[in-house]
Amino acid sequence: SLLTVIGEHFGNTAGSRDPNTMFGVNQVLINGIRAEVRRWRPTKIEVLIPANAKTGNVEVRLASSDPLPDGSCCAPVEYAVSNAVPLTVIPTIAFDPSEGPIGSKVVLSGQDFGESRPEDGKIYFGGKLAVIAQWSDRTIVAHVPLNAQSGSLTLHRDGTEREIGTFTVLESQITGISPPKGPIGTLVTIRGKNFGVYSEAGGTAYAFDFLSGGNGVEIGGVPAVIHRWLDEQIDVWVPFSAKSGPVIVKRGGVIPKTDGTCCERQEIVTLKAGDFTLVQPEIHSYTPKEAGLDEVVTISGSGFGDFLKISEATRLSLNQDAHSWKNYRLGEDVSRSEVLVNGVASHVESWTDKEITVRVPRRPIFGYGNPEGFEADLTKGQLIVKRGSWDMLETGECCTPKKYITIVAGPFTILQRGLPNEDYWKEKGRAQ
Repeated sequence: SLLTVIGEHFGNTAGSRDPNTMFGVNQVLINGIRAEVRRWRPTKIEVLIPANAKTGNVEVRLASSDPLPDGSCCAPVEYAVSNAVPLTVIPTIAFDPSEGPIGSKVVLSGQDFGESRPEDGKIYFGGKLAVIAQWSDRTIVAHVPLNAQSGSLTLHRDGTEREIGTFTVLESQITGISPPKGPIGTLVTIRGKNFGVYSEAGGTAYAFDFLSGGNGVEIGGVPAVIHRWLDEQIDVWVPFSAKSGPVIVKRGGVIPKTDGTCCERQEIVTLKAGDFTLVQPEIHSYTPKEAGLDEVVTISGSGFGDFLKISEATRLSLNQDAHSWKNYRLGEDVSRSEVLVNGVASHVESWTDKEITVRVPRRPIFGYGNPEGFEADLTKGQLIVKRGSWDMLETGECCTPKKYITIVAGPFTILQRGLPNEDYWKEKGRAQ
């Protein structure tokens, strides 16, 4: 805030503002804290009240420096100090955010709130009492209650009320979902606005504190796995146990007890985003049924969904075990969308809802070791498509271990074709 100091004999200017000058700097102090001068006139000074100022006296200090006895410069700086005038400083209180849906976490930042909540310490949103999740000397954390209304954000403590600002309660809205159908593991995008933050039901002063407070998405009545939750977009994975049915966005909220503690009532507000049809992948044909190394195999069918390209530690143990020189098993469940050729995951060339093309892997024809021994010949086996996803835990937390559905295409033979020429191993510099 701008403070105006009125008096006389202040001088025409504030003088130098360099704190290192040998002649000193004129100052205005508020309870010993130096204030920034915005305007200085002989009878009026305007200063900004510093953020760390507290209630106390306002003083004007005029700097002066006399010459030394020999006429050289200069004696230590001295100040002519005005009379002290008391000032009551009302600490600034900031809050964030200034708008949001029910359940939103709102953080008040200031000073001298007290180390703990007083008996009459309360927060109101549009006149409706809120749950207080944290109260410390510099921070108060509250949640927008179920019955909140847009209006003033009010702090009540020590028998006084102070209006902090205006908070706008927003209503979540949905504009659409995509795709409307797919197999398990499909990434479904829900677009709209005012979804708020997914995990903000805790008492920390941060937007994300790992407590969802009932926020979530259901597909056919089954909780979906949250991949990303933004204010205008929610992305969820279709869970392993999903069913066809409505896609429901859920937002949790509470009504506090009369003393501001949790909770007289807890409810989930639901909003239908659309309908989702769960598709079961089917294989209609594949060709060829035998091929050499690196040759392309085409699998035709329906309901394959999208190929999932995302960084996931699905088989992080492969890296960890290899680094530790442990025996480990190659094979399936390396990715959430994969094609196995005779038990080994193959390189996917393309993947659409109706067709998958892969290259025959090299490893099976040379054999590979595992903790139980060595598989010398894996040229014959099955061509399999797998797709995986998780389920949420009953506690509402993420997640069960990944589970997979398996679709068998049929038998497949890897031919002795595409192998390196024998002379390759005899070239100079090759490992012997």
